[in-house]
Amino acid sequence: MSCKAIRGSGACDFGLLDVFLRTFHTLCTDLLILGGCVLRLVTNSHFDLKDLRLSKEYSKCVYRFFSLEEMELKVKNELIEGLLAYSRDVHPKEMILLLRGKVGDEVEVDEVIVPPSAVHGQRFSIFQPYMIPFDLSILGVVHSHPSGALEPSIYDLNHFYGKIMMIVAYPYQSVSDVAIFDGKGQKLPFTVS
Repeated sequence: MSCKAIRGSGACDFGLLDVFLRTFHTLCTDLLILGGCVLRLVTNSHFDLKDLRLSKEYSKCVYRFFSLEEMELKVKNELIEGLLAYSRDVHPKEMILLLRGKVGDEVEVDEVIVPPSAVHGQRFSIFQPYMIPFDLSILGVVHSHPSGALEPSIYDLNHFYGKIMMIVAYPYQSVSDVAIFDGKGQKLPFTVS
């Protein structure tokens, strides 16, 4: 499948994907690759995924991307230990990093990257999302709470980036000082692997 064909300059038949792309061409603004499924899904207006006439395989792929419900969330032990150590080093300032990983039958967080122009302040941490290159492996953000609060603030929720937010709270000693939340501020269970 070439970019030329996707832009419409070729008369290629992509089956179900082609029908989907042509039908929602005016609604779609961003191309997302989801575990081998190529779909234009980030829209400017509301549509219900149930209205799409997709096969079970595509439906599962689409639902999996938009919802973390019923998915197992795994975080590597080395990553947790590194985040706790980094938070201790930066304390009393907040640290902020981007979470990277894979989404399949489960969500696996396996590394972090330093966001461009990140600022670590006394009671805040920020970065410029528009400076992040297009990267589908970025799952969300991790930041520390030197106050010890193991829940997102209103500011955190209003500036949510990605699918998940991990918070590492003072005293940064063990996995009990780490929590993961969705965009609504609901705590997500996770296992350390």
